[in-house]
Amino acid sequence: MNKRAKEGKYKGKKLSSVCHFFGYQARGSLPSNFDCDYAYVLGHISMHILVAGLNGYMATVTNLNDLTNKWRCAAVPLTAMMSVKRHLRSPGAVPTGKPVIHPSPVDLQGKAYAVLREKASSFLLDDFYRTPGGIQFNGFEADVKPITLTVEDQDYLGDIEILQEYLEKVCHKICFC
Repeated sequence: MNKRAKEGKYKGKKLSSVCHFFGYQARGSLPSNFDCDYAYVLGHISMHILVAGLNGYMATVTNLNDLTNKWRCAAVPLTAMMSVKRHLRSPGAVPTGKPVIHPSPVDLQGKAYAVLREKASSFLLDDFYRTPGGIQFNGFEADVKPITLTVEDQDYLGDIEILQEYLEKVCHKICFC
């Protein structure tokens, strides 16, 4: 930069480097197959939103517990998620409104939080992993969905079906190779 400035090729500000520690960013896990599928689908919906010339829309996907070909994709206008928060500046003043999108808090009565409360003490003492080690991209563990997503509509029969699917995959790999 100094050389270019002397030659008259650079007229910007003086360059000063800034150090940054990337230690925490580098500790994250690779995205799972579910993460990749979800991001890809959101990007695909976003492309359709752009091509349609829509503005102020957000890509959404529902039915995430099903296979990807059964996911339901949509574009939701941001205004559908908004409400107006009224403010009184002073007594007797005309209330003013500010549009806001309300956050979606954790459902403290939901099944996912109930499972966390139930298992919290054992999480402190024991190792609980769906797939010990790194994220798996091959084998029957590769397409496992996040626990918080699957626990929401699980019941006893659902547990049995999942167990049966896993056993079939394991037995097939061991017994029928």
